[in-house]
Amino acid sequence: MPEDLDPMSGSTVKKLILLGEPLTRGRDEICEARKNTEEQLKPILSSSGINVVYWDDGWAGKLGPSVNTGDEDALFLQVVDEDAAGIIGDQPDLLTYPLRRKLGQADLGKTIQVVVWRHDGGGTAMQTGQAPEIVTFISCTRADLPKRIKSICNAQRQPPVISLERYTEGNKPIGDTLVAIVAASTERCDPPIPPLWGFEPTNSADEDIDKSRLVINKILSTYGPKGGVIVAIHDLSLNAPMDALAALNAIRSRMMNYEYLLSDELAAVGISPERILKLAVVMNMREVLIGGEFPENYKIEGWEVVGMERDNEQARLTNDTDRALLKRKVDALLDAQT
Repeated sequence: MPEDLDPMSGSTVKKLILLGEPLTRGRDEICEARKNTEEQLKPILSSSGINVVYWDDGWAGKLGPSVNTGDEDALFLQVVDEDAAGIIGDQPDLLTYPLRRKLGQADLGKTIQVVVWRHDGGGTAMQTGQAPEIVTFISCTRADLPKRIKSICNAQRQPPVISLERYTEGNKPIGDTLVAIVAASTERCDPPIPPLWGFEPTNSADEDIDKSRLVINKILSTYGPKGGVIVAIHDLSLNAPMDALAALNAIRSRMMNYEYLLSDELAAVGISPERILKLAVVMNMREVLIGGEFPENYKIEGWEVVGMERDNEQARLTNDTDRALLKRKVDALLDAQT
């Protein structure tokens, strides 16, 4: 859990700074790609009031460009090849650390907006790093790049954050599926990929409650007023296998425990319940529960229950009804943003 969850600002950006290599000289191919990108973006973005500046190779050194007022609020774009994209994806601080030093921001109190684009148009849209040291990778063709950058610079909406109970290797398929579902509805947001953080589970009103409360409070207070929050619990934290009725009662009991916790924290941080989606995921619902459905009279008001099934190393929703439900709920979170 990061100490500061200050997310990327959704306000309008008036400057784009294209980045060369921090200290070394880039390969001729990538230098040419960056210059071409500058020439492509300048006339298009300037017509929208966005100033485009190029920091050439060596920008982090003593002979690099001067930092001007407002540069810390710019959108930083680095054009890379496939190899560099892989390196930054594994070690985003190789880019964010020299950039923060250049801007004179020794502390981590402010998020720097950093975007990476492969000049061949390949790669996968994703985020890497921990807030506020987050790098957003975008995937689009060169022809679509100006539109994509304009969208980011003028973004007024943020995606909801996903808070998943115990985000570990065993539960990773659930998290990956939720991210994919939410991302499909948040293309109109920047960054388009929703952040995901985990929290420790609590199986009773008292067990580990303080630890869960601390994390959830931080996430609600930071993201609730902005993109909203999706709190997801799942039945993988239950202990031994149970019969259908015992499993049903156990899942309902855990929803009630979290309902008490979330109600208290929503009141403490002053967030409207409309800014949160409470979700319970039941794995292999068709096998665990009679009829493959969660009975309506067992649901807790304000909670949605969806089923997932394992598909090799992935998880997928049990039916299209649940997918449509989640899309409606995510759209409602987005539409509630001012």
